[in-house]
Amino acid sequence: MEDIVNGQCPPRQRPLSATTHKEIIRQALADMNTVLIAGGLTITAVQRADESWLHHNMHRLRLNWRHLVSRFDDRTMRYRHQGGFDFAFKLQTDPTQPAGICLYIYDVHFNTLEVTALENFMTDNARHPLHGKMFKYVLYTLYFYALGLIARCGCDEKTLRITIRQAINPHTLRYYLSHADFRQIPGSMDCVTRFSALEAYIENYSR
Repeated sequence: MEDIVNGQCPPRQRPLSATTHKEIIRQALADMNTVLIAGGLTITAVQRADESWLHHNMHRLRLNWRHLVSRFDDRTMRYRHQGGFDFAFKLQTDPTQPAGICLYIYDVHFNTLEVTALENFMTDNARHPLHGKMFKYVLYTLYFYALGLIARCGCDEKTLRITIRQAINPHTLRYYLSHADFRQIPGSMDCVTRFSALEAYIENYSR
């Protein structure tokens, strides 16, 4: 684990096809919806209606979504070596309102899945089905997405790592570190783990 904590993961150079990447995203969303259906939730790609909801609720959200929303339009394939995947969790009975949103990027050069933002908007609603579960569902979605990269793009699962950037506070960082063998990157509020550790985490939860 020390090598990935210190950023020494070997780089990858194979370009990422936009068409293949969209297919991987569609499959990851479909797979994740099979997990969520029994709990009354659904997952979708971030849509214009979600952006509008964020704009109207900026005052009560923790992250700077005004800055983050400005990046949505060009995230899907900004460069040949990067693919973005932004998704929202919603109630099946109210698909117009996001309950939580996550943004992440796959960087082909460094074979890294990087979570750049995530926020559960239902942390104060203990009766909401996403309450206390969003991070677990984010990890499941990352796992399904990574499986697609491995199967369709030749992604090297042995060196694939998952990084979470800028935990909002020390409490949140400690929470991340309690899952999937995430380790803090020294001198930062970032943490990182290997795909193999994520896979073991998912398999343990699925038993």
